[in-house]
Amino acid sequence: MKSLALLVCAVALTAAAPPPTPKLTGGTGTIYLASYGKRIVAIDEATEKVTGEIPLKVGLPWSVRIARDGSRFYVQSADQEHFEVIDVANRQSLDTFTLSEGNKKVRALAFDVDPANRIMMLVARTVTKLSDRFEIGTPVFIQYDMKEHRVVQTVPWATDPEPQYYYLSVRYSPDGKLLYAFSNEIIVYDEVDRFGFNANALTYGLASRLIAGRSSRCRLTPRSSARPERVSHSGRSPSNVARGS
Repeated sequence: MKSLALLVCAVALTAAAPPPTPKLTGGTGTIYLASYGKRIVAIDEATEKVTGEIPLKVGLPWSVRIARDGSRFYVQSADQEHFEVIDVANRQSLDTFTLSEGNKKVRALAFDVDPANRIMMLVARTVTKLSDRFEIGTPVFIQYDMKEHRVVQTVPWATDPEPQYYYLSVRYSPDGKLLYAFSNEIIVYDEVDRFGFNANALTYGLASRLIAGRSSRCRLTPRSSARPERVSHSGRSPSNVARGS
């Protein structure tokens, strides 16, 4: 009788016990984490274990962008002047470059790379060290050919207000024909070829500005002026006709 009572108690306790908590897993992919150790750390999602490290030649990473095809990382250093290209599959550095030279420091506020992994588009400021002061330039778009290591063109930022650090991001469209600038407003630049903007796309091209949920048009002004000429919602202005929405 005593054995039967113990058996009944054991069954009752077993029935009342909560089910075991399932083990959580993040999936079967790989997490790449930029580290203060001046490297990118690869972490297996399933095991949550470090599976590899990629040392960085440019030092402490500030921003890391992955290519659309997943083949490369583009790393901006913490000094905002140096960039490094990483082969994701082989976990090796492919290239490093900077646009700074001499007493001129070019510091990128934001950047993106076209789908062909050829052209980097940056919004940057130039800081020039003079004998008695530092001269801080206005923001500019810089089109940089990473294969030939040369600046294709530099065009002034042409809309108000000027972009600031932490408040600006730029992205190419999947086909590389548009460039989106996310700041106080969302600005869409069109007329883009395989090298980024056409020769006159930033100086005279069209931009679509999304303001308060409405889409309006403005035409970017020549290089000599920093303010865009506004175009009415009908797409017309006294001096030009904007492309239809």
